[in-house]
Amino acid sequence: MMRFMTLIEGIPLWLRRGAFYVAVACVTFASWWPRRYVDEYVSETIHYYDDITHAVIYAVLATATLVAWGCRQRPWKSRWWVWAGVTLFGLAMEIGQETIPGVNRSLELSDIISNAVGALVGVMLCLPLFWPARKPVLATDETRMKHGQ
Repeated sequence: MMRFMTLIEGIPLWLRRGAFYVAVACVTFASWWPRRYVDEYVSETIHYYDDITHAVIYAVLATATLVAWGCRQRPWKSRWWVWAGVTLFGLAMEIGQETIPGVNRSLELSDIISNAVGALVGVMLCLPLFWPARKPVLATDETRMKHGQ
């Protein structure tokens, strides 16, 4: 896993953050795509297709956020901030669907929950990537003496 993290850290920061901004733009564009066009391209033949799509999109967005902005010094703290931020972004997209004229899409509680669950999955999948490597603990003379070795 450390090799993968080294590979990610080898990508220039401007490129990682640029990919993050592209992901945000794609999610915004897809979220605010007018209803008349969505109906032409999307057929819900799979049960819970919409909810699965929301979860996958927000898992990818959370992962992109952590790759671009993640903090290795305090991984748990940065993860929960990323989860909260991506979830609030999803809520803003849903509110925008309801309020922006011409979009004609509805705000659904199941979409908001799917966004939050997807963001959580993305954050948890990145857990091994950003966890600091543990240094091996070497037995010193003091610990040997305490344990009678």
